Amino acid sequence: MQRLTVITILCFLAAVTSSCSKSSDSVGSGGGGSTLTGDLAGVVYLYDREGQYVAEASGVTVRCDGTDFSAETDTTGRWIIHGLPSRTYSLTFTKPGYTTRRIRSIVFLGGGVVNAGVIYLAVVPDFTITLDAVILPSPSEVDSFGRVTLHDGVLLGHTSPNGPFAISSPALLFVGKHAVFDPVDPDSYGFASGFSVDKYGATADTIRSLRAPLTYSSLLGNGFKSGDSIYARAYPRVIQMTEFDPVRSEDVYVGLGQPSNTLSGVLR
Repeated sequence: MQRLTVITILCFLAAVTSSCSKSSDSVGSGGGGSTLTGDLAGVVYLYDREGQYVAEASGVTVRCDGTDFSAETDTTGRWIIHGLPSRTYSLTFTKPGYTTRRIRSIVFLGGGVVNAGVIYLAVVPDFTITLDAVILPSPSEVDSFGRVTLHDGVLLGHTSPNGPFAISSPALLFVGKHAVFDPVDPDSYGFASGFSVDKYGATADTIRSLRAPLTYSSLLGNGFKSGDSIYARAYPRVIQMTEFDPVRSEDVYVGLGQPSNTLSGVLR
């Protein structure tokens, strides 16, 4: 009888111990005191100075801003950061000789592998743009019915001798109402458009002529009116790249080279 009582007590203690262990595991893995982690992954595509895809994409550093978490791309441009705690991150992508890119405000929930998508990096433009002339749109003729014929304008420029010869639009033209504006601040200019090669067939180390139309419709549609001063400036680019700015809730242009000179005129 005494032996049976001892066995019963031992079984009871084993059951209690097992129950406590299971309860502790449940709290540790899913309770409010733990932080869910996971992996963040993505792909980087590289482009050379002629705007051509670079097959070997290793050596790009991907960093979670404000943390010690980082990774480097492999030869295919793929990267992955392991064991990342759940929170909101901003990522910075860097490689010597290439433009720096950012992805801001990624809400990372963890719990597995989260795909951050594709990011493009292009070689920093090493050529320059010079603006030669701006011809603004003008009303120049009135027919017998009193209708005014509108002549659209044009902006002319050229690249430096080391300009790329495989890119049809090697610059981005910005037009605004003020002499000072910033490509990453859309409120500082009226609109932007491609500054395209005027004549094809150029070879390497050749100055390339550039042309961009300035139409009445584009100017009036962006808030310009007769009597307004108009300022134009161009920035070299390899490919067109934009980034979403969460503060402005819109895309802004990135990856541009040094600005050209500025030309101006008054819209008639």
